[in-house]
Amino acid sequence: MVTKRDVFEAADELRAGARERVSLRTVRAWLRENRGAAGSPNDVGPLLNDWKRERAYSPKIELAGMPEAVAAQMAAAGVALWKAAQAEASAVYVRDRERMQQEVDGEREMRNEALALLEGHEAETRLLAGHVAALEAELEEARRHLQAVRADVYWERVVQEIWKLLPEEGALSVQEIEQRLGADLVEECRGHQEEWNHTTLRKKINQRIHHKRLFARAERGRYRRRKPEDDMQGEADRVV
Repeated sequence: MVTKRDVFEAADELRAGARERVSLRTVRAWLRENRGAAGSPNDVGPLLNDWKRERAYSPKIELAGMPEAVAAQMAAAGVALWKAAQAEASAVYVRDRERMQQEVDGEREMRNEALALLEGHEAETRLLAGHVAALEAELEEARRHLQAVRADVYWERVVQEIWKLLPEEGALSVQEIEQRLGADLVEECRGHQEEWNHTTLRKKINQRIHHKRLFARAERGRYRRRKPEDDMQGEADRVV
């Protein structure tokens, strides 16, 4: 098995001869000739790389035919230059990494601020949505109330028209009352919830009778105008 000592000795011999470049091929050839075994490239290669680093080997300089002292100094200068380049590259890498980290931190801070603003806007939107919903509910309630008031006003007009239709002496059935009411009232009823029919008209009349207003019952389900004596009769019935 080829050892580090064998590889270093082979490389030193080849370098001292200065006839050809120290390489994996020439080192293995020297080992085969002087040690009887070339060794595998996987074994020799890493050891040869260690030698080149330790010896600061620069084949272009050494094979140029320069004096050994000059070549050694140039090789050392090359190694120093390479180390300086590595140091500079490392410093550049550190600066770039720090700059990129600052940019990332800045982007993260801007993102956090944007998220905070978004959360604030969302909370404000939810609050406004709640206010809108409450206002819509109030508006709907106001619409229902207005519709109810309009309906009351409309049906009050209807019962007033019914009262006018009734003769001072006599009575009319619901059917007769409906036939005599104006078509404009029937048409206007379409804008209200209750339908125009005999049942509705009878209900409106009976409501006034219940509150002792405008109407009184006559024979055979007919209706007449309410008279003062109707109220007096009611008082007499209560006394009895």
